[in-house]
Amino acid sequence: MARINRDGMRLWRWGVRAVQAAILGLALPGMAVAGQVMVMTPETVTTALAAARPGDTIRMEGVFANAMLWRNRDFGGVTLDASAATITGGLRMVNVQNIRFSGGDWRAPGTGDAIRIENSAHVSLGDVLVSGSGDRLGAGVRVLRSSHITVRDSRFEGLRNSTILSSVTDSLVTRNRFANGGEDGMKILDSQRLIASHNSCTGFAPLPDYHADCIQLWSVPANPVQSDIYLLNNLAIGPQQAFVSFDPDDFSATRLTFVGNYAATTSPHTITCLGCTDSLFADNMLIVMPDAPWAAAMKITGSGSGNVYGDNPYFDLRGQHGITLPDPVFSSFTPSLAGLVGSQWDDRSFGLAQATSAPEPASWVMLMAGFGLVGSALRRRVRRKRVGLPGCAA
Repeated sequence: MARINRDGMRLWRWGVRAVQAAILGLALPGMAVAGQVMVMTPETVTTALAAARPGDTIRMEGVFANAMLWRNRDFGGVTLDASAATITGGLRMVNVQNIRFSGGDWRAPGTGDAIRIENSAHVSLGDVLVSGSGDRLGAGVRVLRSSHITVRDSRFEGLRNSTILSSVTDSLVTRNRFANGGEDGMKILDSQRLIASHNSCTGFAPLPDYHADCIQLWSVPANPVQSDIYLLNNLAIGPQQAFVSFDPDDFSATRLTFVGNYAATTSPHTITCLGCTDSLFADNMLIVMPDAPWAAAMKITGSGSGNVYGDNPYFDLRGQHGITLPDPVFSSFTPSLAGLVGSQWDDRSFGLAQATSAPEPASWVMLMAGFGLVGSALRRRVRRKRVGLPGCAA
């Protein structure tokens, strides 16, 4: 009887320790605990990755100066918390699935990429800071031949190109801030079924011999043209082109949606879609800045090919100094892809209300200094008529 009591007491104590271990994210000998938290340092990258199991969290700590290559791994829903880490050597992922990154100070190594994702699926990046090395020649996030990628609520500072999506499908880029760029905020090429919403481009200073675009799209010759891409409620303010889709051969895309975007630029293109068919252009605010050398308007070719136009307010402010810009008025348009694109391991919302780090619309506008009190013609908030189409709320 005493032996039974002792064995029972040991079993009871082991059970208590197991519960405590599960709560604290620890593992007992001989026991696998789902959802444990482990620390990864620059010296333990290989062992930490090898030990990670689906549902675990890896906490990166320290300065990761060496280039990292992770390949051929399905993480099964691992979270990588980089909020206590600085990553300067770059991270390349090839054939990687089901991993979520949160936080971190990521820096582009020279002219290379801070984060490069290839042939991968269900990878998400949230609340990260990605910056250049000072010469604005590096890239932030480059995604190649991948699907269900999320980039959200992050800041990209001082890069040549902040985000590049090439041959990407079913992905989401939302609530990011692109600042002090040398070329483009976002490139989207040879891709299908994407939502890019509530991103902002401010403070760009184009590199010599380059023009800057906030969001640039183009198709690749000999491949199917881009299609089912939604640009919703993005802002471009300053010396750059705003939201443009160029050819090849004067046929750049089909079924594009430009709704609720705000373009206040000094460059010749606000919204441009060359050779676009079956596309929607509605509720965009187009502003020619006071110091612009020319009047830039919306330019759409391929008219008569199923394109639909709503109300797109236009302000030519050339020479009208001493005023502020009109407020943006965001659209409530909901695309058919809502809730289907982006990583299954992250938030798939794309509205401004979900943002934790993005500024309010008025703050975005006030980033452009040098404008005085608002003029009477621009002081009233612009209200825009909604186009009555399926999926576009009035």
